[in-house]
Amino acid sequence: MISLPVIIIGVNPFALEVADVFQKNKVVIYGFLDDDVKKKDTFIGEIPVLGTTEDEQFWSLIGKNCNVFVALENPVERKKM
Repeated sequence: MISLPVIIIGVNPFALEVADVFQKNKVVIYGFLDDDVKKKDTFIGEIPVLGTTEDEQFWSLIGKNCNVFVALENPVERKKM
C-alpha cells in the first residue's frame, strides 16, 4: 500500500521521533509546520520547516494530496489543532 505524503505539525523532540518512524517506513514528509516564525525556511535534517500553522496554503493540501500528523506535546494544543 502506498500512503500519501505527510506534513508534521510541530518541531519538537516528539515530532523528530515521528519523522524518523515515517522515514523508516518510506513515508514521504513534505515538511514541518511550526508557529515559531524563526524556524520557517530552516531544515530539520533534510526536512524543511515550511511555515506556520497559519499558512493556509498548506491546509489546502491536507486530505487530497497529503496527510497531517499533529506532533504537539501539549495535549490541549494538540486537541485544538
